[in-house]
Amino acid sequence: GWSSPIIVRDRLFITGDVGDKLMVFALDLDGNLKWQTANGEAWTGSFPGARATCVYSEGRLYHMNAHGRVVCLDAQSGREEWAVDVLERFQGRNITWALSECLLVDGPRLIVTPGGRKALMAALDKRTGRTVWATEPLAEDRATHSAPILFGYAGRRLIANCSSGHGFGVDADTGKLLWAVPLKNQY
Repeated sequence: GWSSPIIVRDRLFITGDVGDKLMVFALDLDGNLKWQTANGEAWTGSFPGARATCVYSEGRLYHMNAHGRVVCLDAQSGREEWAVDVLERFQGRNITWALSECLLVDGPRLIVTPGGRKALMAALDKRTGRTVWATEPLAEDRATHSAPILFGYAGRRLIANCSSGHGFGVDADTGKLLWAVPLKNQY
């Protein structure tokens, strides 16, 4: 796959394809498998392989597969707590080489960028998967391979990312689109 490992205390988490499934693996620091859990189907199109890196927060592991399935797993056991298809929920379409967004945790929220007709970017409740806020869409913009970045500027918390047609910034607390600049991606 294409994802990177993360290490949290005494565990290493990484993804990879096994047969037709995308798997999330937990290993101890000696490389012994502690658990493995499927996060939907593997990507079998061009450049097959697992894509996005997991993110950890407060005992939970979050991951988005190449088809837009976002999963929350108990980091200790690998048990699935919830899952959401963000392309379906926000009426997005997959991109040429599939989604590979590394998700962002912002306090109680999990930030995703589906680039759909119902949301350019969205915040999910990280405990339930419920939609907290959704940013208005930009024309026919779709997702890209970039990941959201949280930062502070002029006393405000902002999240920036790129879509297929724009670089953009939103208010981290409300999801309100603050700015967008044309940044066309030919692919």
